[in-house]
Amino acid sequence: MELEMNEKYYYEPVKDNKYYLSKLEYMDIVKYADVGYILQNKKKEIYYAGDYSGQGFIFKDCENYEKGEGVCYIPEFAFSIESKDETYSCISSDNSFEEGLYCRNDIYDLVRAELLSDEYKDNFKNDDLPLGLVEQISDDVFYIVDWQYPESYLSENDWTDVIKEYFIEKSDEIDKYASEEIKKELLEYGVSYEEI
Repeated sequence: MELEMNEKYYYEPVKDNKYYLSKLEYMDIVKYADVGYILQNKKKEIYYAGDYSGQGFIFKDCENYEKGEGVCYIPEFAFSIESKDETYSCISSDNSFEEGLYCRNDIYDLVRAELLSDEYKDNFKNDDLPLGLVEQISDDVFYIVDWQYPESYLSENDWTDVIKEYFIEKSDEIDKYASEEIKKELLEYGVSYEEI
């Protein structure tokens, strides 16, 4: 579906609960997200329109993330640019997109994969990760990303201190999840075995 935004409507594409693609073509706004819109065309197909986040054109819906329902994030470069000028707003279809639409569980899965990567796996006793840690890092990733893919943000940051701080705060989980190596490191932080 080739959609082209009329220049007149690019600057103010939203009017009367409709998102204008051109003077005569529009989609109904199903929901105003924190950044962007959930749209529906005449065939009842769902689309997402990005909006400017301060860094790039993205879609972000905090309510969907918190509820764990539906798409909560689309990074800038996941959108198919539907105009001749790449600064125009972008639209992506839920029906045909294969990657780039992130639900909360997708972000959780990315965090799990990162924590079980070679860089961090020595911190954990086995592949069973503390859910609280996964949730904490997922929240950090979701609320901070404002143009990039979550995978990029995860790989650009060192999560070692976050892991250690988590175990210090949740010392009751150390025996279940922490490797012997990180237990020794936590002793250096001043966490005693009595606390563990």
